[in-house]
Amino acid sequence: MLNILSYFLFFISNFLIIIFLENELAKPFLSIYSISGLIIGPLSFYYFSKIRSKFKLLITSVIILNILILFFNNFFTFLVIIYVVNLFFTDFLSSQSNNKYLNFSYKFFLFILVFPYIFESIDLENLLLLRIFVASLFLIYCHTSLENFLKLDVKSPTLYLITTNFNYYGGLYILTYLLSGLVLKFTYIIFQISFSIILKFYDLKLRNIITRTQFKFLNLLIVIIGIFAPLALLYFNNIYLIYILFYICLINFYLVKVKLV
Repeated sequence: MLNILSYFLFFISNFLIIIFLENELAKPFLSIYSISGLIIGPLSFYYFSKIRSKFKLLITSVIILNILILFFNNFFTFLVIIYVVNLFFTDFLSSQSNNKYLNFSYKFFLFILVFPYIFESIDLENLLLLRIFVASLFLIYCHTSLENFLKLDVKSPTLYLITTNFNYYGGLYILTYLLSGLVLKFTYIIFQISFSIILKFYDLKLRNIITRTQFKFLNLLIVIIGIFAPLALLYFNNIYLIYILFYICLINFYLVKVKLV
């Protein structure tokens, strides 16, 4: 239960950042975020499903990148890329450490940090820097205290990471070309929430947090998402290509479940 709460806090905090983004920042931030996730997501997944033996070297490399951001934080693109690197690898480290209290504590701090941004006490750049700082502390702890991690049990890790990440972040990246401003933020959130729930169910099954019986039962929720989620876009969006994109991604996720999960 604590692991599920950790995932919930992690995703809610990311959604809140998007919701409270200034409209003019929505397209540049979300486009960089999406294309970075498209590249970094498969790399992080491949590491935890195949390699894992040199995780301390990986942690050291990310910490060095975090230090570099102190000197290059004026470059927005670089800042967002480093932020995404931290987001992906710390999520996997916290989840795969098999320490549910560590997982919860880290993601709870990330969640709390969003509130100064919501109440306009800090801007987006400083929020990203603060989250990178917390991620660095977490990485240092992992480097000094953790010795091993769970291995993701996937039938075909390479095929799984390619299909899920390209389907998820590829769809989100296409949105940043089709839309802008408030409509982009709202549509992006609907896509991200829908696809994140689906992928999180897959993730819980792959990490053996839920049983196959529970997973089959939760598939009902996936069906409901597929039917009703696009209806939330009707008021904001009359670009029918968006609905086609959503259902193509949904079909691809279903095929991944049948073949690989």
